[in-house]
Amino acid sequence: MKRKLLALLLTMLPTLAFGQLSDNGKPVKLVTDADISANRTFFNDTVYNLSGFVYVESGLTLTIEPGTIIKGNPGQ
Repeated sequence: MKRKLLALLLTMLPTLAFGQLSDNGKPVKLVTDADISANRTFFNDTVYNLSGFVYVESGLTLTIEPGTIIKGNPGQ
């Protein structure tokens, strides 16, 4: 019983430490419109999940590294 519990905790550790993980093991970052209030870079070691409409305000720069995965929620 203790081994099963330990195995479960070790399996969940990356998720507990970094939040949700994508299919390819990269951490998933939820991005809302409020998250783009300054110049920002999306890095290719993270999957970005857009929630609703996300705008980059005039005068700000959003840099997206090659190979970065950006997703949206179904129906949005």
